[in-house]
Amino acid sequence: MKIKSTKCSDEDINIDKTVTKFTENIIEAAEQTIGYINHRSKNPQVPWWINEIKKYIALKNKALKTFIKTRSSDDHINLKELRAKTRFLVKSNKTITWRNFTANIGAQVDPHIMWNKIRSNISVNTDSSSIAHHLGLNFEKNSSNEMYSRDFLRENVNKPPPQPSSISPQNTHQSYLNRPITMEEILKTLKRCTSKSTG
Repeated sequence: MKIKSTKCSDEDINIDKTVTKFTENIIEAAEQTIGYINHRSKNPQVPWWINEIKKYIALKNKALKTFIKTRSSDDHINLKELRAKTRFLVKSNKTITWRNFTANIGAQVDPHIMWNKIRSNISVNTDSSSIAHHLGLNFEKNSSNEMYSRDFLRENVNKPPPQPSSISPQNTHQSYLNRPITMEEILKTLKRCTSKSTG
């Protein structure tokens, strides 16, 4: 990039304008030769993060610097109080976020959205038994009568009960029904499968 030069007297020189123009030329030349990119953090913001947590973390860090300089008991107490308040906010917001997440899982939820929420909440609750318990409760709710219309429930409730099975373990002619599947039967069935077969 070429910068045009002009002759001017000392009276015509304006320092502020000259510095501004020189800076603009340097930036323009750098953009043309080097280029630039917009930096974005690889780690997405966690769902439980709020401005109040950010505020107390800043206060805690400031109190830590103050205590390091003064070593006074009052500053030490203030630091401990801010640390406790920050831990409480983080823990409580993680719990609230996880409860709201499990409460919003329904039969019609988009799987892509659900798994994005799961990934973003991994750091919130890593207890496998708790995760399984909450998901189990929601799947139980999704399979309950609450998820069906009254007409559907009325039709299915009034259906006649299923006929009892006619299979009897005492009947020797039916004993083959409980025999384990053999490899020969599996291969025979697979030969009849097509590329469009279910499963």
